[in-house]
Amino acid sequence: MIFSSFEFFVFFALLLGLLAVCPLRFRSHLLLIASWWFYAAWDVRFLLLIFFVSAVGYVCGLGIWAHRHSKERSLRNLWLGVASMLIVLGYFKYTNFFIDSLAPLLHVETVGWHQNIILPVGLSFFTFQVISYLVDVYRQEIEPSRSMREFCLYVAFFPQLVAGPIVRARDFLPQLQHHVGLNYEYMYLGAQIFALGFVQKIFFADRLSDFVDPVFASPASFDAVSLWLALLAYSVQIFCDFSGYSHMAIGIALILGFRLPENFRMPYLSTSIAEFWRRWHISLSSWLRDYLYIPLGGSRCSLPKVYMNLMITMLLGGLWHGASWNFVLWGGLHGVALAAHRAWRSAGLSLPWWMAWPLCFLFVVLTWVPFRSPDFSSTMQFYAGLVVPGGLQWLAPQVMVLLLVVALVHMVMAFRQEWISEWHPDWPRTFSSQLWHGVAWFWVVMLLLIWAPLNSSPFIYFQF
Repeated sequence: MIFSSFEFFVFFALLLGLLAVCPLRFRSHLLLIASWWFYAAWDVRFLLLIFFVSAVGYVCGLGIWAHRHSKERSLRNLWLGVASMLIVLGYFKYTNFFIDSLAPLLHVETVGWHQNIILPVGLSFFTFQVISYLVDVYRQEIEPSRSMREFCLYVAFFPQLVAGPIVRARDFLPQLQHHVGLNYEYMYLGAQIFALGFVQKIFFADRLSDFVDPVFASPASFDAVSLWLALLAYSVQIFCDFSGYSHMAIGIALILGFRLPENFRMPYLSTSIAEFWRRWHISLSSWLRDYLYIPLGGSRCSLPKVYMNLMITMLLGGLWHGASWNFVLWGGLHGVALAAHRAWRSAGLSLPWWMAWPLCFLFVVLTWVPFRSPDFSSTMQFYAGLVVPGGLQWLAPQVMVLLLVVALVHMVMAFRQEWISEWHPDWPRTFSSQLWHGVAWFWVVMLLLIWAPLNSSPFIYFQF
């Protein structure tokens, strides 16, 4: 059940109806049941996994706090909880990856070793949420949840369950101290934010995929111009897809009375790779910073150690995205870039924005190749094709229109500098009018796209 499906709209309409008539003290109960139902719609068997993760996180959190005056016992409970999350994540997501990677080194065949494992949806997100909760309790930055129901809702809250944003317990749990209520102003703004994300996903990301997928499936068949266009199209597609989902999640949560953190802030306006990661998938980049980079030593050590910390963080961040060496390569490239940026800044050097921005944008675009390519061989073929002439051309004018529209939106936001940067009580009123104009822009483009659909059917020769 995805946010853009008819089934979800029916589910959400029924939920809002029930919340409207449900007594305030029972609304969190209803939201928890709805969240479990939402997850069961993907695969009911994995409800047991949600229950297990929630139970371990809840019990270990209480154990950490109960022994907070004994570092050894508190740390033991922390490691028990974190290890449980990592074992669950490692088994479901990385078992076959490690089998494939170690088999050549051990000179054994992988036949018979592969496991028939189904990856539970949202696993990487809710396990990271539990880890951050346990670490925050250990650091005594928050107290553990005394309510099993509230903690289970924190883990399973359906708007952000599938693909984030990664929510911190310190931000979510306090909102449950007040009875969950439906606020007209928040509902109105939440609907607008959802509409913005819906258009990003359905009429930009999904449209662009019709052009992008065939090119990445066979990069050797296309000329350099088509490959560059496909790479730019994918850069826009992944932004609209992920940002669109995040906006829909934030909008849905706001309709229900909850505030989720901002996850994207016009990342393609960045003038450095460090700034890019402050704007792109903010909830993940801040998680990696607070729970991996800083514990490794962060920037409070010698420069070689700082570079190593950056590389470790980004390599693991790349692997978090998927069990593939392509993702490790992608993370490694960003780690090298962050280390180079750190060295450049330490030397007191700088570039004017009109040079820094295109260099940063070009790097980010080029590193999307291993992120999107199905394997390492295709990655090398794609990179080679970017500079080698020849091959078939596939230029779609509608793709250029979509790229132009997204570029214009970024430019407008760069000048206005009005985006969801803070969550405070009066932000719905101050932001509503600007967001409404943005929604209107997207819907005008949507209507144009309906009347001029992309002619994205594959070449007949692809079947040979």
